[in-house]
Amino acid sequence: MSENYYKVCRSLAGLSQAEAAELLSVEVRSISNYENGSRVPDDIVRAMVQAYNAPLLGLWHLKENNPVGKECLPPIFPTVTTNDIALQTIFANQDVAEARDHITAAIKGGDLNADDLPQLELYIMANDGAVGKLISAKARALKAKNDLMREMDEPA
Repeated sequence: MSENYYKVCRSLAGLSQAEAAELLSVEVRSISNYENGSRVPDDIVRAMVQAYNAPLLGLWHLKENNPVGKECLPPIFPTVTTNDIALQTIFANQDVAEARDHITAAIKGGDLNADDLPQLELYIMANDGAVGKLISAKARALKAKNDLMREMDEPA
């Protein structure tokens, strides 16, 4: 993970570390620690999901930190809130970077051959993940756009 998703979601919510700490009933130092790689307790993540309006953060946390989540949760989550649109796009960008690395490794020696099949499979999987995440983010963005356009058309 190149970006800290707890920090991304806090920033998307427009909160400073001090404001987040107050909402989560923790010290500012704890927020800083979470955003710099310290383990985040599940109850704090639950509170972050509410305070940051980012349900996707909770699903990502379980997928990354819980053995059952790692095994059972799908690689693509629904994009529920507008904040989730940005987070889902970040996830997709990381999948694209991973796909790039796999295809680069596969074609390093020139034309593809049977030895390149494992890298090619990983490339395809990473691309599938990116596409699914982008589709989910786009669907939520279109819904937000349509909702806003409908609001503009309604008489005050």
